[in-house]
Amino acid sequence: RVMFTPTAVWRGFVLGIGPCIATKVASGLVTGAERWVVGFAMVGRGEFAYLVAEMAKTMDYQCPLGEPPVVKMMDSEVYAAVIIALVMATVVSPVLFRWALGVFDPAAECSRPWPIR
Repeated sequence: RVMFTPTAVWRGFVLGIGPCIATKVASGLVTGAERWVVGFAMVGRGEFAYLVAEMAKTMDYQCPLGEPPVVKMMDSEVYAAVIIALVMATVVSPVLFRWALGVFDPAAECSRPWPIR
């Protein structure tokens, strides 16, 4: 029920576009000529984040001061937003990566060393 609430969906899209996609694409900008290939290849690296999100949703956290005594590390609405963001990045990544390979591959033919041509 919480997964598709309007709040979870818009937060998921913000998380998906920002931290899950844009930051990884930006990390590829410093790699040289193949910046888009590297950046879009990094977008799909989120499978460990599913495990971390699931653990945070199910684990209890004892506050150091004792109030409240025990809380969940992540509530259901935040968990839903994180999962939407991760699914979005997982689905978008292959499409963007294929596009980047289509652009980079023909342009890089002449600059490749002879064993790779």
